[in-house]
Amino acid sequence: MVEQISPATSMTYFTVITSFAFILKYFMAKGYDQRNGGGYLGLIITIVYLAIILATQTYINYQNAKEKCGGTPQLLSSINYTIIPNLFIFGTLLLILILMPGWKAPFSNTLGYLVVWLAGVNGSFFKLLKQENNQNKLLQMVYKDPSIMINEITPENFDLFVARMGGKNGGVDSLPVAEAKPIDSPPPSAPPLKGGRRKQRGGNSSILSADYKNHLPGLYGFVVIKDMVSEFLWYILVGNLVINTSNSYIQTIKCNRSASDLGAFVESSLNNPKKEKKKEKWSLGY
Repeated sequence: MVEQISPATSMTYFTVITSFAFILKYFMAKGYDQRNGGGYLGLIITIVYLAIILATQTYINYQNAKEKCGGTPQLLSSINYTIIPNLFIFGTLLLILILMPGWKAPFSNTLGYLVVWLAGVNGSFFKLLKQENNQNKLLQMVYKDPSIMINEITPENFDLFVARMGGKNGGVDSLPVAEAKPIDSPPPSAPPLKGGRRKQRGGNSSILSADYKNHLPGLYGFVVIKDMVSEFLWYILVGNLVINTSNSYIQTIKCNRSASDLGAFVESSLNNPKKEKKKEKWSLGY
């Protein structure tokens, strides 16, 4: 009779499949040129990944339930105890990461940043900036600790963040022109003051270098890696919870046997009785 597949083995399969899916998604659906149009390919990879995970866990639960019930298949129970934990636990995680991507920040800004820092994200980020001897105080702060700004960049806000670094879409640009408009009133006793137009200038607030566009793909790749490291860790943690929950259900499963299966099981038990372990007797020797 085949031995049960342990949760550790099941977790190993889950980790390998998840790693392969993330690597595939990074190279096929997370490129700089695909940041606004690679969603469909990424969705297809995710659907195929989930289907493989469910099929693998169903097979493992089926084998474990069959072994526990003396070789009698428990297909329906195996499917139920695979689908339900994945739907309510893993499905909830996917929904949270889609609707509230801020949940990625704890891992993304720590372990994720550590990975890209070791890979050289700071050097790639500095290539976007003006020279360090610039008098811009914000630029000087960024050079001292780039992690603060790098951790604020996500794949979702990448274009907007770069635009703000260039002084656009929320940056410090020239303020709008204020125009004086005449007000209807009785004729004044003194000559009216002349209205005018005043323009307040905020100056050029861009901290980007002249050739920053050449270095955007490299930085975007690091941002994606940082984000995917966080997502991968969430998958592993929640996947471990799902596998152990599912295995606990299988171990307490109520076996459904037909009359013929039950007779064969009883006959097998009578013909192959389990040997009881001999109890060791202890005595004091003098």
